[in-house]
Amino acid sequence: MQKKGLSAVVSSVILIALVLFITAIVWLVVSKIVNQETKSAQSCFDIQDKLYLDNANTCYNSTNNKLRFYIGIKDLDIEKILVSIKGNSASKSFEIPGDTHLKLYNNSNTVLPEKNGGLLYIASGLTELGKITTIEIAPVIDEELCQISDSINQIDNCLSLG
Repeated sequence: MQKKGLSAVVSSVILIALVLFITAIVWLVVSKIVNQETKSAQSCFDIQDKLYLDNANTCYNSTNNKLRFYIGIKDLDIEKILVSIKGNSASKSFEIPGDTHLKLYNNSNTVLPEKNGGLLYIASGLTELGKITTIEIAPVIDEELCQISDSINQIDNCLSLG
């Protein structure tokens, strides 16, 4: 009686082909995930000092409950800026452009500062925050919210600046 079956060589070739096929599928999935994560990390990489607050132009007017602050942008392409204002009672966040509680210093609607420029903003509607203690800014780049790029932890009263 003759036994019919696969030779050892044919079996080895099929096993090698199967391993290569599974490896290729795993490689495609892993590389796609790595590329997505790398792209989001690269968009927020090296932004320190490129989006900043100017301490000399940042103060809180306790009479009219408005915060004045200056945001500058160096060589950076951004879609939005998230501004977080904290007080001793609560905190509030704003988006530039688009938030109705933010205006430019000349009372026009908010826009982003141009590259290598800056703008002075006024935030209102801050009464429920209590004494303003901190302002933080973070850019949105390629639809990714990046880490906080700058903050001021001691907000002076505009009336005492003269």
